[in-house]
Amino acid sequence: MQAGSVLARFPTDQATRETVERVVREYVASLQVRPDDFRRHLNLVVLDSDRGQLQESIAEYQMALRQRPDFAQPLVNASVVYNRMGKDNKPEEALRRAIQIDSVN
Repeated sequence: MQAGSVLARFPTDQATRETVERVVREYVASLQVRPDDFRRHLNLVVLDSDRGQLQESIAEYQMALRQRPDFAQPLVNASVVYNRMGKDNKPEEALRRAIQIDSVN
């Protein structure tokens, strides 16, 4: 099932690209089965980030945080994506929020 995520990271030739895209679509469809599971969003974040879809990655982090506001991991990972996007203060803000959440738990 996670082959889609792994394969999406590597450039492929045209002949292989169609197969990879099919596998990625199947992987995403498998994640859609449990929209209430915050891990679904974390898995989509990795996929989106690996594919260079950083804005979509941040949106999935925000969804994960809405479902589990007590969980710091999405904020830590979001800081990396914000940094890749060149957002000035966002990485530090995300890490500070993560530390705050982690200190309460």
